[in-house]
Amino acid sequence: MPRATSKQTISAQSQFAKSYTTKSSSLQELKEATNDGDIPRIHTAYRALVAGANPQALDKEALRKLVLTLRKGKKPSDVQLLQRIIADMEPVFNIPVSHFELHALVYCYGVQRNPAAAYKVLQDMQRRGLIPNIYTYNTMMGVYKAAKDSSKAMSLLREMQQQEVEPDVNTYNTLISLLASNSEYDKARSMYKDMEQRGIQPNQYTFSTLLKIAASTHDERLGNNVLEYICDNEARRNETDITTFNSMLLFLSDIPGSFEKLFELYNTANSSFPHLQFDLITYNTMLDACIKQNLPSEGVKIMDDLSQAGLKPDVVTYGIMIDAQARSNNIDEAMTLYREMSERGIRANERVLSSLVNAAAKGDERQIAGVVDTIETTSYRESIRPDRLAFNALLNALTIKGKAKEAQHLFDTVFHEKNASRFHHPDTATYTSLITAYTKSGDLDTALDIYYAVKEKHVPARRRKTDSSNTITLDTQFFTALITSFTQTATDAGSANYERDDDDHQLSYAPSYIYSVEEDDDRRHFIDGDDHGSAALATALALFTDMRQLQIRPNAHTYTTLLNAAAKHQDDLALEQIHKLIKMDLYLDPDIAIYNGLMNAYNRTGQGHEVVQIWDTLSLSSSPTQDKNIDQASVSIVLDSCAHNGYGYKAQQIWDSLKRYQFPLNTNNYNSYIEALCRMKGEEGWEQAYAIAQKEMIPQTSQHSDSGIPIDTKTVNTLVSFARKKGLSDDRIQQVIEWGQSALLENQ
Repeated sequence: MPRATSKQTISAQSQFAKSYTTKSSSLQELKEATNDGDIPRIHTAYRALVAGANPQALDKEALRKLVLTLRKGKKPSDVQLLQRIIADMEPVFNIPVSHFELHALVYCYGVQRNPAAAYKVLQDMQRRGLIPNIYTYNTMMGVYKAAKDSSKAMSLLREMQQQEVEPDVNTYNTLISLLASNSEYDKARSMYKDMEQRGIQPNQYTFSTLLKIAASTHDERLGNNVLEYICDNEARRNETDITTFNSMLLFLSDIPGSFEKLFELYNTANSSFPHLQFDLITYNTMLDACIKQNLPSEGVKIMDDLSQAGLKPDVVTYGIMIDAQARSNNIDEAMTLYREMSERGIRANERVLSSLVNAAAKGDERQIAGVVDTIETTSYRESIRPDRLAFNALLNALTIKGKAKEAQHLFDTVFHEKNASRFHHPDTATYTSLITAYTKSGDLDTALDIYYAVKEKHVPARRRKTDSSNTITLDTQFFTALITSFTQTATDAGSANYERDDDDHQLSYAPSYIYSVEEDDDRRHFIDGDDHGSAALATALALFTDMRQLQIRPNAHTYTTLLNAAAKHQDDLALEQIHKLIKMDLYLDPDIAIYNGLMNAYNRTGQGHEVVQIWDTLSLSSSPTQDKNIDQASVSIVLDSCAHNGYGYKAQQIWDSLKRYQFPLNTNNYNSYIEALCRMKGEEGWEQAYAIAQKEMIPQTSQHSDSGIPIDTKTVNTLVSFARKKGLSDDRIQQVIEWGQSALLENQ
């Protein structure tokens, strides 16, 4: 075999040195990237390190640091690299795989919200000859906590017990915290009891979690038990950290009647918990409690304490104070605090801005405009925004005030498509408020223009696959709110179209319009309806037709709203149509409110026979187990109808039946029956009515008013009025007047 020349030897040595230098450089780069927590550099350095595969290049300590860093990776490529490192350990670096690396892999899957893959690692451990231990299961429990999957976490606990792996305090802490975050408080308490029964001692994390549960559920027993357990033992007091102490304050601040105990704990902390150093959470919790208790002077003291501790208010501190001013309707003061916060360089958050919006909802136009301008400026500068609920509340406040112009400006500022990226896309509540603002201001045309633009965006929930900003799903609440708005407009406008005749208490039925509610494409299909009220009511019915065509089911409130409007507007045509639709609605089980609405509407349109017919139907079908049972409103309606339609004999039959079955009658029922008797021909009915008032009703002078039916002004006025109409003697009328004065305390 020929000997290598000195030139060849030098070349081989040079190649080895170059390879060693490269490997050394890659290893150093990998270690530095690991120490810096720079995961992208780790990817590059590791690929370079294993390119030539030097098994001795990475020792166990360096590999563990690498794994610990990579386990927090949030990208799919990070978990893939971690898998590759585990796969390389034995063949490349001659390091056996242990629990440690697999736990890191489980953890990484948890960070990336992939519990199924994490659990597969746990299942594969036995294939590697590694038995899952308490750390394995606790890591997996943390994965389920991150995924908020309490069901799988509970199953994992049962699996541990089957595998004879005893859970520890960390197992229960994770599970209790998960259940609490999912509002499964009863199960969380049950886990704590299970923990006690196993003799597992709680730690500070356990106490803190239990106190938060007690505060959220107002569970005084649980919270007080934890407080006593901690405070009654010096060793446990000395172990208490600031997080647990703050949880103790939070619990007491949320429990009614515990304010003195809260301040005692706060003021005695220096002696009871001398090792603790209060933080901003401590002072913010106390400040919030003072404001909730309406104790501003105590709040000032807390702010002084905060300053003396060398701390500065943060966004939470200002948020609490701004929220307090908002609840007290001190909008200008809330804005002053906001400006002060900004001048101190404290960046607002969504809660602060939402508090400002909620405050503005109670203010005047100047304050609303100022807050909206502030919010708009802040959103440009800091890219934050209040939540949509707050903006909808502000829009609704403008709607209630009938400020359509201001509502439109707010809508254009916040919800318009050009601003939606900085604020919000409108939802059904947004459009409901905007349309209602226009109906309340009397601009029905604009209200309808907006409605039909929204209707074009409607996509049924079953067909919505993505959250598109250009579509919206209309629902029962949306249509019912609009129908209510239009019917209210109809009532307001139509209230001048009828008057009660003071001479005979009779209603004049004379609607000045006619229209159709057939199902067609005309959004204003009514004939010569120049009356503003008739147009509004017709439009409400057209909306109802749209609702049915879109297969959106009306509810009882929808029907009662229409019935009440038809009654107040004395619209027999609308009433006939609405009643027909109620009968045709296969999904509706009418309740007593609908039947009362029907009887009231037929009464107001002069159709007493229909009222009696509905009453008779209800009387036959009523039972204690049904929601169709007649109530006191039903009684007043049917008796009023009998009175105004000449059915005095029917009123007597109904009254006798009610008395026989001991129905709980009230003053309105008695007044309705007394008027029905008074309207009967002759004096006999009036005499009977007067006798009932004297014998069965009690005067306001009675000391036993809680056990009888009290007389009111209407009782007396009805009897006196009809006594005059029937031509009773002056002495008799004077006698009734004097009786009435005595009963109503008018002579004292």
